[in-house]
Amino acid sequence: MKPLDLLLQRIRMQKASAHIPDGASVLDIGCGQGELFDYLRGRIGPSVGIDEEAIDRETVDGHQLQRGQFPEDLRVPVQFDTITMLAVVEHLPQQALESLSRTCSELLKERGVIVITVPSPLVDHILVILRFLKLVDAETLHQHHGFVPGSIPGLFSGKEFTVERMETFELGLNNLFVIRKRART
Repeated sequence: MKPLDLLLQRIRMQKASAHIPDGASVLDIGCGQGELFDYLRGRIGPSVGIDEEAIDRETVDGHQLQRGQFPEDLRVPVQFDTITMLAVVEHLPQQALESLSRTCSELLKERGVIVITVPSPLVDHILVILRFLKLVDAETLHQHHGFVPGSIPGLFSGKEFTVERMETFELGLNNLFVIRKRART
C-alpha cells in the first residue's frame, strides 16, 4: 500500500474505533492483514478477521485472521460484540448485500453494534485519477459497483436493528454508519 492508502485507512480506523467498546470481541470483515486489530491493540478482547487476502494465523494479541469469503468461509462458534466493515460494503455482490442483515444478526450479540464505512460514489472518479498519478494502489477499484451509501439504512431496516449514527467525514467523501442490534423483548 502506498502512503496515501495507509493514511486513508488510518482515518477510517480512527473514525470507527470511537464506536468500538473497550474489551469488545470484534468480527472485522475485510480485515486485510489485521490492521484494525493492530490499531486497537490492547483495547479489544479476542477477535476474528476475515479477508480474501488474509493469511490464516493468530496475531500477537491472540486474534484470529481467516482467509476466505464472508460469510461462507467464516469459522467461528461465537457471537461478537461488534462487527466492522471498513471500506468493504461497496465491494460486496448484490447477493451478499441481500443477506447481510440476517448474517450480521446471527453473528452479533444482543445490543451489539455494526460499524460501517463506505465511500461516496464520487470517490471512484478520484481514485482513478490518484491511481493514474501513482498516489494510491486502488487495486480493488474494479469491484466497486456504484454502491450508494444512503442504501445502508435500508439494508438494516426492520425491527431487529436501529441506525444510531450516520455521518460523513473526509470532506463528505466517506460515510460512517453505526447500527445497533436491538434487545429482544
